[in-house]
Amino acid sequence: MTEQAQERYITAREVAQRFGLSPQTILNYYNQGLLPGWRLPGKLHPVRFLWSEVEAAWMAKADEAAEDARRAWTERLENGRRAA
Repeated sequence: MTEQAQERYITAREVAQRFGLSPQTILNYYNQGLLPGWRLPGKLHPVRFLWSEVEAAWMAKADEAAEDARRAWTERLENGRRAA
């Protein structure tokens, strides 16, 4: 069995607890397409998440933010050298 097949779906509340955020923030991120999740069938259509997918998406966003910060810092340094 693969790791994903053994992994259970978790709620927005559980994801929120792991990140120290509110469940509503997690659902907002899901609705904005920032976090992967699955809307289940049923009257309420609850959203469930696989932690491995959420963690991978979160880490990818962190890497992207770090690269943006590095790029901005490099530009600031280069612009400072030109002005001197």
